[in-house]
Amino acid sequence: KEGDLQQKLQGDYRGIVDFTSELITTEKDYNRISAANLLLLFVRPLRFIREDPRMQRLNQTLHDAKQDIFWFIVVLGIVLFACTLLANVSFGPFFLPCIDIAASFLFCFSFILGEFDFWGLYGANPVMAVIFFFPYLILVYCVFTNIFFAILDRFFVSADPPPMKLKRKLKPLLSKICRCIDWDDDFVMEEDPKGAKKEGPQSRADRVAVTAKIIHDIRKGIDGDSGSRLAQSKPLSEVCDMDEKLLNVVKWSKEEASSIVSEFQSLLVKKQRHKNEDVFLKQVVMKKVDDDETNTRKEMEEAHRQMRYAAEVHEVMALRDQQTLAKYIWLLEQKIQKKMTDKHALMMEVQHLQDEMDRMRFTKEDLRNHANGVGSDIPQEEIEGSASEDEHAETMSEAVTTHAGPKPIDPNSAMDSAGGRSDPATADMLKALHG
Repeated sequence: KEGDLQQKLQGDYRGIVDFTSELITTEKDYNRISAANLLLLFVRPLRFIREDPRMQRLNQTLHDAKQDIFWFIVVLGIVLFACTLLANVSFGPFFLPCIDIAASFLFCFSFILGEFDFWGLYGANPVMAVIFFFPYLILVYCVFTNIFFAILDRFFVSADPPPMKLKRKLKPLLSKICRCIDWDDDFVMEEDPKGAKKEGPQSRADRVAVTAKIIHDIRKGIDGDSGSRLAQSKPLSEVCDMDEKLLNVVKWSKEEASSIVSEFQSLLVKKQRHKNEDVFLKQVVMKKVDDDETNTRKEMEEAHRQMRYAAEVHEVMALRDQQTLAKYIWLLEQKIQKKMTDKHALMMEVQHLQDEMDRMRFTKEDLRNHANGVGSDIPQEEIEGSASEDEHAETMSEAVTTHAGPKPIDPNSAMDSAGGRSDPATADMLKALHG
C-alpha cells in the first residue's frame, strides 16, 4: 500500500526485514501469475486452428494414445524414481549433481535429453558408475524413447488431410469485390492434376441417397418385383423347420424392428420441428445414441455377470455330482467284491459238502473208477441226481448273491434232517451209520 514504506522505514529493523520479505513473496506470486497468463495467451490461438485437418490429426493421435501414454509415464516414473535413489545413495556424497533427491532426479532425467557425465560418476564411485551408467543409459535413452515413438506411430492417423484451399477461405471476404474471379474453382498444387481423383468420404447427401436406394430395393422386394434381389430370396419356412424357438426369434426380431422404426419416425418428427439440422444432431440424436449405448453396455455387463455366475454354479454342481458318483461307484465296487467273496466261499462249502456226501454214499473204489471213466457200480440215476444237486447248489448260490436274501441254510443240517434223502441207498447208509 502507498505510504507503508515510509512507516516501515521509521520503525525498527525487524519490521523492515518482515516488510521486505512480504514484498519478495508478493513479487514471486505476481511473476508466477504473469507467467501462467502469458502461457494462456499463447495457447488460446490454438483454438483458431483446431479445425485445420493437420491439427485434427495431431489431436486425434494424442487422444487415441492417451491410455498407452499414461501407463508409459507411470512405468517411466517408477524407473526414474528407483534410479534416482540409486544415484543419490551411490554418488551423492562425492558428486555434486546427486547431492540430494531433487538434484539426483534432474541428473537422471537429463539422460533422456542426451546429457551424460560418465567421468564425474566414475570419479565418485568407479564400480557403481559402470553398473549404473550403461544399463540405465540403454534402458532410458534407447528403450523408453523408442517405446514412446512406437506408441505415437501406432495411433497416428495415416490418412492424408485435404490441402488448404485459399480461394474458398477468401470467398466470404472478397467475393463481392472481385466478381471476375471464380471463387468456387480451386487448384490443388500438392496433387497430380493428371492423376485419378481420389474418392473422399461420402457426404451427407450421398449417404441419404444410398439409404433411400436400399429402402427402395427393400420395398420392391416386398411388393414382389422380379427384378429385385430381395424378391429372389426364399422365405424362412422353406429353408429350415419353424420350431418353437425359431418362432420366438422371428417374433422378437419383428418387435425389435417395429421399435426401431417407431424411434426413427419420432426422430423424423422432431427433426422437422428444429430449424438447424446440426443442432438437432448434437442435442437430440447424439444424446439418444449415447443413452442407448450406455444402457446397452449396462445390459451386456449384467448378462456377462449372470453368465459367469451361472457357469461357476454349473461347474460347482457338476464337480459335486462327479464326486458323489465316484463315491457311489466305489461303494458299489466294495459291495460287489464282498458278494463275490461270499459267493466263492459258498461254492467252496457246497463243493466240500458234495465231496463228503459222495464219500458217504460210495466206496473209494467206485469213486476212483468213476473218476477214471471206467465202468462202476454207481447207478445212472445217482449220477444224474448228483448233477442236479450241483446245478441246484449253483442256482441257490447265484440267487443268494444277486438278491442278498436271507442267510442260506447250513449244508451240514441236511444230514440232521429226519427224512434224509429220498434215495433208498442213502437211507440204508444213514441207518447203518446211526447203528
